Amino acid sequence: MLEYLRFAITPLNLPFTIFLGVVMLYWLAVIIGAADMDMFHADMDMDMDIDGVEGVGHSLFHFLNIGDVPVMVIISVMAFGGWAFSMITNFYFNRPGDILLGLGLLVPNLIVTLLVGSVILRPVAKLFKSLNYEDKEAQKIVYRVGRVVSGEVNNEFGQVEMETEGAIITINARIPDGLPLKKGERVLVFDEDKEKNVYFVEKFTE
Repeated sequence: MLEYLRFAITPLNLPFTIFLGVVMLYWLAVIIGAADMDMFHADMDMDMDIDGVEGVGHSLFHFLNIGDVPVMVIISVMAFGGWAFSMITNFYFNRPGDILLGLGLLVPNLIVTLLVGSVILRPVAKLFKSLNYEDKEAQKIVYRVGRVVSGEVNNEFGQVEMETEGAIITINARIPDGLPLKKGERVLVFDEDKEKNVYFVEKFTE
């Protein structure tokens, strides 16, 4: 046991060990009530302009189910996967602790972590989609007014925040035609796609 602990804090494994340790401290804080559970939402607060992400970046977001799975769950899976594969690859292929070889192993580590993480997150995403849809259905989202919180809402991506009875929720929104709606604009939800768990919106004018 002590050998594994010493190996976990060697220079090549230490960054992964620290990252995993921080994630574990977060969940411990959640359990004892010291951390803010606002981070544990299935719909991320897209302050970053995700709509501007295209190509590989956009595919990566969908690959990791970002927006469907709570961000801290995704981070936790990636942290544990990165740590586990770092321990395994360095133990079997880099016992001397060669820095250059260790850096080279980071690439397959990242690839394997993303692939395995995506497989693990798929059933989790389905679970959260189901839970989120049931919750939003109960809140009667259609015909409510909300505000765009992503960079914009277009016909492919977007998120809208709205106040419901007892909570503020974030929904996946689309505008089927017309100009994209910018962050901060008020919108009216007029329809929904139950299968895709998205809501269709238009600009709200009083």
